[in-house]
Formats: sequence, structure tokens, C-alpha cells
Amino acid sequence: MMAVTFTERLRRLGLGVLGILLFFALWQFVTTVQLIPRSLVPPPTKVLEVFFENLLAGKLTDPTLFSLSNVVLGLALAIVVGITLGFVVGLYLRRFDQIVLPFFRICEKLNPFALFPIFIILFGIARLEKVMVVFWVSLWPLLFSTVDGAHGLDRVLLKSALSMGAKRGKLFTKVILPLMLPPLFSGLRLSATLAFFMIIASEMVGANDGLGWLYLVANHAYNLPLMYGIILFITLLAIVINALFSFIERRFHLWKPSVSFD
Repeated sequence: MMAVTFTERLRRLGLGVLGILLFFALWQFVTTVQLIPRSLVPPPTKVLEVFFENLLAGKLTDPTLFSLSNVVLGLALAIVVGITLGFVVGLYLRRFDQIVLPFFRICEKLNPFALFPIFIILFGIARLEKVMVVFWVSLWPLLFSTVDGAHGLDRVLLKSALSMGAKRGKLFTKVILPLMLPPLFSGLRLSATLAFFMIIASEMVGANDGLGWLYLVANHAYNLPLMYGIILFITLLAIVINALFSFIERRFHLWKPSVSFD
């Protein structure tokens, strides 16, 4: 596959920015000529004005940090448990994966929104409940991507490495882990995106801080400009998170595993 040139990347970026500007221009037009009542959809100029007023006043700092910190904690726990369990199931319990994987698939399909009351009963409405919600939704993509990566390993390559005298520790760090990084990062990127949106949803159900809670406060006060501003801000954060993990994933895709066991 040919590498994308700087000019091509610049062109794609320009087209993306143009599309966003056209969206905001259309939004401004339909609200200015009252095609959509401003009582339902305020113009973007008003939305941005109110949003930046609250941002500069520091009213978004604590909610944003609260939401992101819960995402980091829950995602970190999911990484430890999901990847470890995925390695165990995918590498060492292959004869039993037809027993354990269907159970995990059922757990994955459980609607997390329906589980909110259970998480609140078990962990209360403080930080722990939010962390566990993030952990639950983040666990499954990491677990299944790890299992799929383990199942996709070249067994001939592993046996060849062992026959050449590679110790199990070297085998893991030099062969298994590098080969599994692409599926691991794909699962991590999906988990991070799900985690961020799920923390917002959980804060709307029961919380006293966070971006979801702030959105709910704005909704109860019928502060439409702030509501739309928070929606745009959440969308921007999700794009940044996805772009960050995509960037890291591309860099690790370029990492060719070493075959030296010295």
C-alpha cells in the first residue's frame, strides 16, 4: 500500500474542514431565517458564545476532568483484566474456549443502559460506579480482540522459535506480543470510544459531577445554547480520543517484530 503524501493529507484535511464549515454555515442560515425556531435550535454563534463564556469561567473544567479521569481509571482496569484474560483464553484454554467464549458473548450483549440501576445499587452513585460502568463496556472489545489475535498467531512460527531455543519469556516479548499489537490496539481504540460515550450516559442517570451531569443541569434549566455547546464539546473530545488511538495504532502497525532471541 502506497504511503499517503503530505499534500494528499493536507487536501483531505482541507475537505474535512470545508465540510464542517458548510455545516455550521447551513445551521446559521436556517436559524437566522427561522426555518427552525430558535426556541428549539439556537444559532451556532449563540451556542459558541455561551459555551466559551462557561469555558472561560471555569465551569467546564471540573466536569471534564471528572469524566476523563473516570474513563482513564475504568479503561486501565479493563486493559489489565481484558488483555490478561484474553491471553489466558486465547493461548492456554483453546480447548475450552467454546465453553467460555459463548458466556462472554452473552455478557457483551447485555444492554449497559439496562445495567445502570444494578451498578448504582452495587456501587452507589459516586466515582466507583462510573469507573465500573466504563470497565464493563471497555472490557469486551479488549478481551475479544486479544482472543482473536491469539487465535490468529502462526503456530509454525511459535514452534520454530521454541525449537531455536527461545525461552517462553523471550517468545512472548519478541514474537507473540509484537504480532498481537495490531488487534490489541484496534480493541483499545474501540474500547476508549465506547468508554467515553458511556461515561457521559452514566452521568446523566446518577451523578453530581461530569459532562453528562452538566448537560442534564443545562437541560433542566432549558439552557439550549449550553446544551448544544456541551454536545459539540463531547463530540470534539470523542474525535480527539479516536484520533489519538488511531495515531498510536498506525505507529505500532509499522513496528516489525524482531526475530532475534539474543
